[in-house]
Amino acid sequence: MNFEYGPADPAVGEFTYPIGVMSGRASSVYFGAGAAFGLHFWWAIMPSATIWVRYDLSFVETTDQSASQEALYYTDIKGYHVLVYAPYADPYYLPDTPGEFIEYGHGPYFNLSMLSYAFYGSAPNTFTFIGYKATATDVSLTQPTEALPALQTLTRTSYTFDSSGHVISQYDLSVSAYDHVWRAQTVVIPPTLFTSGADVVDFGQLKPDQQQAISEGADITQGLGGNDVVTLAGSQSFTTGSKTGDTYTVNGGSGSYNITLGAGSDTVTLTGAGSTTISVGTGADTVLLNGSGATTLKFGAANESVKVWSSQSAPIAMTIDGFGLGDTLDFSGLSNLTLTAVTSSTQEVDVYSGKTIVARLNFVNFSGAVDTTFLEPLNDAAGGAIAESW
Repeated sequence: MNFEYGPADPAVGEFTYPIGVMSGRASSVYFGAGAAFGLHFWWAIMPSATIWVRYDLSFVETTDQSASQEALYYTDIKGYHVLVYAPYADPYYLPDTPGEFIEYGHGPYFNLSMLSYAFYGSAPNTFTFIGYKATATDVSLTQPTEALPALQTLTRTSYTFDSSGHVISQYDLSVSAYDHVWRAQTVVIPPTLFTSGADVVDFGQLKPDQQQAISEGADITQGLGGNDVVTLAGSQSFTTGSKTGDTYTVNGGSGSYNITLGAGSDTVTLTGAGSTTISVGTGADTVLLNGSGATTLKFGAANESVKVWSSQSAPIAMTIDGFGLGDTLDFSGLSNLTLTAVTSSTQEVDVYSGKTIVARLNFVNFSGAVDTTFLEPLNDAAGGAIAESW
């Protein structure tokens, strides 16, 4: 006896609920009004878009049928909040025809992410259920046009046993499916404060539309690259996300900040007395120190370079974290640099331009087998000087 599905194509927001599995087909009860109303109401007040979600499929075998029925859930893929469910394929659960590979979809048709497709007798009084798990792994803003992948096939032998546990009959059971499929989903577009263009965001003087975006949950910590000018307020963490070719500016006031730079030309200007950590990026970074705060430059990848400049008459005081072979500190406009190690225990180095001390640097967590004895002052092409590990 086979139980059939609920409505062939329920509206988005409506769902089916399984009440049993017999002969590999699922029975369903259809619920509509409540779920549909809530979801449709949300979409009515938030912008939405259709995206294509890639689901990687993998076979699952279990003797516990309840384990093959997992609840619908959401996951975040490339900034989109998408449903994870067993992609619809008619007449069987496993998509194994070209028309089922890239399909406009039927919305979140099942509230299961794995369904039992078939079962076989694996031992006396024991059935093993075959299902597959759908995992959302990628998003495309346009309908994919890729060629069909190869089918994956699972073959098992099903046995029938008598009361004494002896095999009285057997047959082979094979199931096939693509290793992944694409399904269209309508998703809510989350509010954004930053774009990949040239944004001007002053957290101390936010514009009304920016305040609205933040009140609706827009991320205030992640820039999306571009040629932004961002002014921080209070104390906060911020990542520029700059890409090669971008010119990104971050201004800090009296707060304490944790700033992560990207692959573009990033400039950070600090004017306050707070404590700030700047994670150096892979692009051309510049740090302008116009305040009296404590600043830490944190190096990560090899061959990173930072240009440092200060408007203060007092020597630059900085902690240099993770400095390694190939990394560079460029003291803009200063020539005839010499280095003096104060103490080997604290890894502190004083930097002089001629007879004038211009920086006191405290090196911590050197990267690789280097220490202060590996530092060397070099003249650059512009007549300034750089302190470089060698």
